[in-house]
Amino acid sequence: MPDWATDMIGVFLGAVLGALFGYGANWWYQRQQIKARRAAIIRAIQTQFFTIPFTPEGPSPDSLRSKRTFHVTAAQQLLDGHTLDGTKDASFIRALTRWQASEARYNAAVHLANHASISADTHPHMLVATHEYVDQMHNELRLNMLFVQKFLPPWDDVEYIEADPWPEPWVIEQQERAEREEQERAERGDSSVDA
Repeated sequence: MPDWATDMIGVFLGAVLGALFGYGANWWYQRQQIKARRAAIIRAIQTQFFTIPFTPEGPSPDSLRSKRTFHVTAAQQLLDGHTLDGTKDASFIRALTRWQASEARYNAAVHLANHASISADTHPHMLVATHEYVDQMHNELRLNMLFVQKFLPPWDDVEYIEADPWPEPWVIEQQERAEREEQERAERGDSSVDA
C-alpha cells in the first residue's frame, strides 16, 4: 500500500474520531445546559408559588377590595420544549398546562370582580356572588398548584448554582473611582521619584 494511502486513512480516521469526540462533547454540554436550566426554572416556579396565598380572602360587603392576579411565568418557560422531555415528563407537562388554564380562569374572574367593585351599577348581592366565584377559582388554583408541586423536588434537592448578582451601578462607580485614584497616586509617586 502506498504511503499516501496510509496517510489518507490516518487522516480520515482522525477526522472521524475528532467528529465523534466533538459530537459527544456537544451532547454532554447540551445535557448540562438543560439540567441547569431546568433547576433554575424549577427554583423560579417554587419561588413564584410562595407568593400565592393558600387561603382566599372571604367576601365581606363592607370592604370588598380589589383582588390581585397571579402570573407564574416560569411555567411557560418549562413548557417551551427545551427543558422537559415529552416522554419522561408527560404527567408534569399535563400538570403545568392544567395550572396555566386554572391561572387564566382565576385571573379572568379577578378582572371581572375588580371591574364589578368599581362599577356603580353593580348590585351588592351580585358583587358578593362575583367575589365568591373568585374564591372558588382560587380554590381550583390552589388545588392545581398542589398538583404541580407533587412533581417539584423539595427546595433543598434542587441542584441550583446561584449566579453572582449584578453589582449595583453605584458599586461599580466606587470601584472605578478607587482604581483611578490609586492609579493617579501611583503616577504622582512615580513622577516625584524621577524628579
